[in-house]
Amino acid sequence: MVTLQTMKCGEYAILTLDEIEKPLTYTGTNTFDSKGSLTGNGISVQGNRLAGQEVLQVVFDAASKAMKDSLPLQEILILAMEAGAKAGGD
Repeated sequence: MVTLQTMKCGEYAILTLDEIEKPLTYTGTNTFDSKGSLTGNGISVQGNRLAGQEVLQVVFDAASKAMKDSLPLQEILILAMEAGAKAGGD
């Protein structure tokens, strides 16, 4: 059986989607202190080298707004990445 321990994923963030409304995340144990994740209905934001925890919320908010505006996925991703970069990035 493959588990997080057997995958040796200590430096990586992992996202699983069993249900789109409930994304699950895992941030490795060998990552920087400025790591984290923020999830919501159909959205998962993760970072292992965040400039600060506020980056997660900025990216999440940008993606949420773009989704509410019914933008195509590629535009949602670009807007979210641009917002994250402006907030200091990962």
